[in-house]
Amino acid sequence: PKSTSMGHALFDYDNNKDYRIIIVGNNNTIYNIDKKGKNIDGWNYKTTTNRVSQIPVHFKIDGKDYILHATDNNSSTRLLARDGGNRTIFKGKESFVSPVNISENGTIYAITSEKKIWTANVNGSVKVLEIPDIKSTSKVLAHLDGYYIANENSVLYINNDEDKKNKIE
Repeated sequence: PKSTSMGHALFDYDNNKDYRIIIVGNNNTIYNIDKKGKNIDGWNYKTTTNRVSQIPVHFKIDGKDYILHATDNNSSTRLLARDGGNRTIFKGKESFVSPVNISENGTIYAITSEKKIWTANVNGSVKVLEIPDIKSTSKVLAHLDGYYIANENSVLYINNDEDKKNKIE
């Protein structure tokens, strides 16, 4: 790439030190290069008009590789396959005010501009949780079967089914 203001990610898909360097160029293209700086053959990424908002993240679920391609809305946030092609595309029109995160079990989540929690799974299913105390500055952590939401003076826990809520002030 000519230039980047985002830095890079380092992927080792199979933990065998065959590193891939992922760079988001200022031209909104995601580049995949090897440790010698050569473009990876077979990388099929297609540039989108929606700006990539964070460095891509690699994770595996049930033996499949996923690369999080996050933008500031879920209509263009998607999961890429190892070759840069689309693996999962999410439907909806939510805009995000927080970075898109991934839990240890592969749940993808972010705070929306409407102050809700957007959650998605690798199969493409999306759920939006309405949380009364959430703010655009809240910090959210997905853990096991729910979410911890931290604000200036409180921490709220809500499980995935939204039937258990605990607030600590």
